[in-house]
Amino acid sequence: MEIPLLNHIMNYSFHPILQKNADFKIVQLADSLNRPWSFAFLPDNSVLITERRGKLLHLKNGRINLVKGLPEIPAKGQGGLLDIVLHPDF
Repeated sequence: MEIPLLNHIMNYSFHPILQKNADFKIVQLADSLNRPWSFAFLPDNSVLITERRGKLLHLKNGRINLVKGLPEIPAKGQGGLLDIVLHPDF
């Protein structure tokens, strides 16, 4: 089993499940993210990623593209672009 991870999401050496012998492989998908917050996995195996600072990114085939058309989203206090969920009929 492969578990896709984005760099800085988890500290590999301190995560309890990764300290035991397990039958899976960690695969790094991206490393240039700025406070990634939430992920939505799309049917074509690409990923939508929110960054708290107000950016929505689309990761597909190893490339990250900015999704345009979002309003300005201030990242202040407890605010920012946080969770993302696909519509059930997507």
